[in-house]
Amino acid sequence: MSLLFGDFRCLHDASSGKGVKVDLSDNDLTDTCVDDLASFLRDNACVKEMRLGGNFFEEEGIEKLIESAGSHGAAIITGEQRVPPWINLILRGDDETQLSHHKCLRTTALGRVFDEYCARHNLDYYAMRFIFEGCRLDPDGGSHGTAESMEMIDGDVIEVFPEQVGD
Repeated sequence: MSLLFGDFRCLHDASSGKGVKVDLSDNDLTDTCVDDLASFLRDNACVKEMRLGGNFFEEEGIEKLIESAGSHGAAIITGEQRVPPWINLILRGDDETQLSHHKCLRTTALGRVFDEYCARHNLDYYAMRFIFEGCRLDPDGGSHGTAESMEMIDGDVIEVFPEQVGD
């Protein structure tokens, strides 16, 4: 017997009588497929074990899968999840018209993201200040050079303000 989940075929060893073991490890799966996986688990009571190590699932997604699997006692073996190489950052200016989403590698210099934001909104790059969690980010790199070095996560917001000069 075999089950299909997307492009993956899951084989069932009828001789063991233990049910289906589904191994989706190291397939670059993300939280975007959690709902489909949860439905797959609910609809296929013969699944007794699902291996998901080496993918890009967040904690909430794994919890949802464990909850879905609990209805018929399937085990979810998560192993070590990988961190995706990309991140989605939100840059927000003074007003709602200056809101931008930027997808970049975690190792991309933040200055490049800031430069792109300023170009999109016709702003002077050197007259802007970029703030993340109360910390001013140096647009030229320095100690705050990348999303990785700032331990940013997907969906983090960077506030953008014009430089204020004076007493």
